[in-house]
Amino acid sequence: MKLISGSFFINKRLIPGTIIFIFSLIGLLSIIMAFVNNTIQSVLIFLFLSLIIGLLNFFLFKKLVWETIDYVYDEDSHLRLIKGDQEDTILLKNIRSIRYPFIKTNPPRAIIEYSVENESSKEVIFLLPFSTFFSSNSIVEDLNRRIEILKANDTHGNN
Repeated sequence: MKLISGSFFINKRLIPGTIIFIFSLIGLLSIIMAFVNNTIQSVLIFLFLSLIIGLLNFFLFKKLVWETIDYVYDEDSHLRLIKGDQEDTILLKNIRSIRYPFIKTNPPRAIIEYSVENESSKEVIFLLPFSTFFSSNSIVEDLNRRIEILKANDTHGNN
């Protein structure tokens, strides 16, 4: 069993918390400075801007980070996915593709598209360990190679 997802603590707790703290501190300092200067218009402007920045950060982190799978373990014939207290297993033979999103992000993300019996395909997203921005990730390449081998063996086995 090998953990192939990125660090849960760093990606989902430390980085978002640090960014939200910095923007909150800037907003608080701006409000204090506006009160010191006794300009109510400045206070209202900074309160409004701080609220807008906070909402944008919340939705950005929700979409890019918090909706992803917490832990992904490679257990040779299947992947074990853990998000909160829910756990799921995907057989490698049921995976249609593992790809990067259209726009590369940092931390890097991977999208697993897989099929489930009696349902259409599903997608899950997980964060990969940090790598350089323009390089491809060896984890995704290795999984794709293993999936292709499984599909080739399955095709030859059916003939």
